[in-house]
Amino acid sequence: MQKISIQSTEKIYYQNMLLSSCSAKIIDIGESFIVTDRTIAFPEGGGQEGDRGEIIFNDNSKIAFIDTKKRYGTPVYLDDFPTINIDTQICHFVPPEDQSKLSAISIGDSVTIKININRREKLTISHTASHLLYLGVAQFRPDAVENIIGCHIKEEGARFDFSITEKFDQDLIQKVTLFANEMAKDNLPIKLYPHEKNLDAWFWECDNKKIPCGGTHLQATGGIGNIIVKRKNIGKGKDRIMCTFPDAPMNLGVM
Repeated sequence: MQKISIQSTEKIYYQNMLLSSCSAKIIDIGESFIVTDRTIAFPEGGGQEGDRGEIIFNDNSKIAFIDTKKRYGTPVYLDDFPTINIDTQICHFVPPEDQSKLSAISIGDSVTIKININRREKLTISHTASHLLYLGVAQFRPDAVENIIGCHIKEEGARFDFSITEKFDQDLIQKVTLFANEMAKDNLPIKLYPHEKNLDAWFWECDNKKIPCGGTHLQATGGIGNIIVKRKNIGKGKDRIMCTFPDAPMNLGVM
């Protein structure tokens, strides 16, 4: 049987994580979504929520999108990277009130994709902060990072859930808080680069610490500001650590 070739979506957000818009062409239309050949919108993944924004047509009409997710793709297995799907398409999901507009557009239409850049900035800060939180836990409780069962990165903050028998105590929280804030205060440069064997697999690196991650991130840790760390008991054998960053600056080089 001949394999059907599916056009993937070019991920423009990797070229500049604070770019607010890009041109594109529609390659598929569903009952509640639009797929384009390229996009600046980050799709939900790695715990990070998907982008929101609008798709603008040549006649200046607009269709909003309230979420972005990947579909299709091919799994790739790398020795030093979690299993991921590559060559994916990205769906821009349209809210119910705009779905009637989908009948008036066509595959091949040229569009501009514009994201809510204020929300992207907050998610970018949040994802970067989550890595400092992760590294702090890894420094003092390496057993815990081997048992992460959940991660959520949203505008207001980030959290990790752990399956552990020994709960986090206040001393640990203070140590993680100090560790994360020292890294933020030092304004350490952050490197983001693709895997040498696959351009869809990305690494985050800071202070000689490397984490497989394809999310959006700052160029340096100083953009986070002060980090507040808290814990929450979420059940027997489970614990949650959360971070917020109320003093983070905005307008971090938006284009």
